[in-house]
Amino acid sequence: RVSQAIHAALTLGRFPGEGEDSFAKRVLEDSEAQAAKASEFGTRIHDAIAGYLSGSVKLLADVALSSYLDSFIGWAKANIEEVHSVEKVVGHPSIGVAGRMDLDCTLKGVGRTICDFKSQALKKNEATFWDDWAYQLAAYSELSVIDATLGMLPRTMSVVIPSNEPGPVQTKLWTVEEQEDGHEVFGHALE
Repeated sequence: RVSQAIHAALTLGRFPGEGEDSFAKRVLEDSEAQAAKASEFGTRIHDAIAGYLSGSVKLLADVALSSYLDSFIGWAKANIEEVHSVEKVVGHPSIGVAGRMDLDCTLKGVGRTICDFKSQALKKNEATFWDDWAYQLAAYSELSVIDATLGMLPRTMSVVIPSNEPGPVQTKLWTVEEQEDGHEVFGHALE
């Protein structure tokens, strides 16, 4: 959000005679509009992906998303062996935590994997994979075990769908060490 405000300040330019307060208000409004647009796109692409994975044809009717979705479908066909659940709520009352897991699947060459979808405006055609995504995924993998759907901790992967223009999805299979760090952070958060 801060970077959106800075970008707005750098690209909007000031009107002749515009005061600092008026300019700051316009920058804030522009950055909030960009954030809302990004959030709306993320929700739409997320719903379309969930619709595809669960076989709900009606969610695929968003023509504006078709080229973005086509990229994801190509990745899914090449990598997903089996879908176990889509948009499943996992949690346990004994620890007071729950969340909605985007995808529990079996990936070719990886095995059982919890995937989380993110949309992102790519810079230089490269996604940024934030460390806190690993923490979120670690929580889902632990909750999926507690929820008795799995007998061992699955691997975790972030799947980024470009939002600035259609292109190939980018993925990060978090290393075992990164997952362990995520589990440690999750454990500390529970404490």
